[in-house]
Amino acid sequence: MSTVGQRVAGMIARGVVVLADAQRKLQALQLRLTAQEVKDGVEHFEAYGYTSCPHDGAEALVLFPTGDRSHAITVCVTDRRYRHLGLKPGEVAIYTDEGDTLVLKRGRIAELTTGIFRVNASERVELNTPQVVASDAVLSQGPLTAQDGLAVGGGAGGAAVTVAGTVAVSDDVIAGGKSQVHHRHPETGSITDEPV
Repeated sequence: MSTVGQRVAGMIARGVVVLADAQRKLQALQLRLTAQEVKDGVEHFEAYGYTSCPHDGAEALVLFPTGDRSHAITVCVTDRRYRHLGLKPGEVAIYTDEGDTLVLKRGRIAELTTGIFRVNASERVELNTPQVVASDAVLSQGPLTAQDGLAVGGGAGGAAVTVAGTVAVSDDVIAGGKSQVHHRHPETGSITDEPV
């Protein structure tokens, strides 16, 4: 093979991740390219806005821009052991070795599978949707405000509303179709005073 051909052939290699240093501004990998060739401090070029720390044993695609293996860069790392399977054409997934997945599915469905979903928002979380559905309990550790009414239905064998503290009403309470604030007592004819 000619010198030029050797240099071109030597510009691309496959390797296996041995160690990853995710503390650097540009992640560095230790890679095993062959049984005798181990490269330290190989820069891992990642797409803007996305980063990951690969497990040892992940596979890497390595480039040697000079062709003489004096300077290596990693342009892609994959791990077939944990890759999310079964995507349809056009679907996208983010996944981890623990089974967490975020899948952008056909039909404009985003499906997140995880143990705990934590949102850290310093100002607020906005949900611009006509309906929010929870399959089980919803817990608010602060005030719960409904600006356009609040409908509560009792579950099987359970109370519709259970209150363990004070209920403050600024307008009116309707029960059984009658106002509990402005109503006339049939036995006396008097009207209930507004709460103070």
